[in-house]
Amino acid sequence: MINRRRKDRCENCGYFLADIYNYCPRCGQENNDKNISFGTIVKESVQNYFSLDSRFGKSVKPFLFKPGFLTREFITGKRVSYANPIRLYLLLSLFFFFVLTTAVNYLNRDTPRDVAPIQVTASDRQPQGNSDGSLLSRASTSIDWAMIDSIRFDQSYTDRQLIDSMNLPESGFLERKLRYQMIKLYRTDAVTFQQFLVSNLPVMMVFVIPIFGWWLRVFFGYRGKLYIHHLIHSIHIHSFAYLIYGLTLIGMMLLIDSAVIIYQAILAVAIILVYSIISLKNFYGKSWITTIFRSLVMGLSYTISFVVFLFIEIVLSMLLF
Repeated sequence: MINRRRKDRCENCGYFLADIYNYCPRCGQENNDKNISFGTIVKESVQNYFSLDSRFGKSVKPFLFKPGFLTREFITGKRVSYANPIRLYLLLSLFFFFVLTTAVNYLNRDTPRDVAPIQVTASDRQPQGNSDGSLLSRASTSIDWAMIDSIRFDQSYTDRQLIDSMNLPESGFLERKLRYQMIKLYRTDAVTFQQFLVSNLPVMMVFVIPIFGWWLRVFFGYRGKLYIHHLIHSIHIHSFAYLIYGLTLIGMMLLIDSAVIIYQAILAVAIILVYSIISLKNFYGKSWITTIFRSLVMGLSYTISFVVFLFIEIVLSMLLF
């Protein structure tokens, strides 16, 4: 519910307003005095968003303690009573990736800035012509790594200038791109690249979540449900996972103890696994044995898909960094 500070006169047309008017009956302008402090705006926005009579407020309890309920309600057409799945996902993904970025920076606070995200081995430093013939090997052995080492941290030279100064042989676009990216990654530090990698994870999840929805469709049947139904369920499950993983990362930053961190990670995975199984049972209505068995097999399939997409994300990040 919006908190209004009504005035007795319209600021637009000057029409005298009764206390019950939310809008001016003459010009239609909202009867709400917005000349207030920034703190008041923030306070009222939070109250409106989390109030018990708001969509989000009414969604919190079933989202946390009734797995699958919000998905079922949304599918059956009750879409005004509860938070929109996309908005819920965006809110919790913003929370999770903010915490993840903070955690990465916190854990790397003592990491030396001279550690590169890629390492150049002795075989990479072979003179040109001694490569094994692969594209990556040709790109690496054609680079004058001794020269790169001598001016690695000298930012007065750009990566492009270094490439041009080597008088490298003619090659295809991909090999030239690999040379450039290898030099660029070698001259940066691992922390900066990790930050770039983490910043690309939300984009990766845009592709992963529909894959999870597809796995739901494969393992829990086509009958009576469209793909969009499985996708909404996937969004709700991932939203819950973001919440739990975000809270777990906060706990890990507060309690820096290897043994405690391991137990926190195990607990987080266990909570999400149990929540997902209950959600699948409630939404699809299959027996517990069937639900648990299919959930475990589907979880393995999803994990493989996630690892594949993560590998692709790492490769693309290295090419686009």
